[in-house]
Amino acid sequence: MTAQSRIDPNEALKSAFRRLPIAVVVLDSERALRPFNDKATEFFEREGLSSTLLSLRPSHPLSRMLLRLIGADDAPGTEIVEFPSGAVYTIEPSKRSSKGRDRWIILLIEPAEEQAAPEHSDLSGWGFTAREEDVMRLLLAGSTTKAISERLAIAENTLRTHIKRLFEKTGARTRTELMARVLRRKK
Repeated sequence: MTAQSRIDPNEALKSAFRRLPIAVVVLDSERALRPFNDKATEFFEREGLSSTLLSLRPSHPLSRMLLRLIGADDAPGTEIVEFPSGAVYTIEPSKRSSKGRDRWIILLIEPAEEQAAPEHSDLSGWGFTAREEDVMRLLLAGSTTKAISERLAIAENTLRTHIKRLFEKTGARTRTELMARVLRRKK
């Protein structure tokens, strides 16, 4: 027997996932969220996650995404999700497995990179101050609270006040809703 023929394909696949430079997380058939590699374990520790996220914290942004995935026929595309910590992650889900009752979803998670604000985002007409427009552009670019406060050289509490005013002016209740309302308005 050669060394090649003794390699278990499942172990080879697991080994490949473990070496990926991004977090690989599995939602198993019992709806338990499990880290699959070292990056995922670090991600769980950094964000204070546990395997019981769906049942204990259904309002968590990752739980809401997973519940949408579970109910969907097809896996949606990549999503950018902001966590309560202020960190923003790009999450790419797999389709659900189709092996009988054992269904699972694999999530590839990595920190989101800032993106340029969409060209078509029109910030006029909302009554934003110049500083609120700066904050809104950085929010649209996917910046975290910490990154925005550092970039604008303002305290995080001051930034939160600006974001609160953005909510008031747009009628939004969450950052996602805020960005959606601003992006929907065309020039």
